[in-house]
Amino acid sequence: MSVFASIGTAVNVSGYVVVSVAKSEGQLDESIYNDPEAGNQLELHTEHKV
Repeated sequence: MSVFASIGTAVNVSGYVVVSVAKSEGQLDESIYNDPEAGNQLELHTEHKV
């Protein structure tokens, strides 16, 4: 197994854990999670204090 395959496996396992915990705690927005277009556009949110 190459180093890159090992890193990819670690990333996948970490992602599964995060999703599992978020879902069990009611913090997962499944409409965003299941949206194939989610994350395809860069959105910047800034606060301007005057």
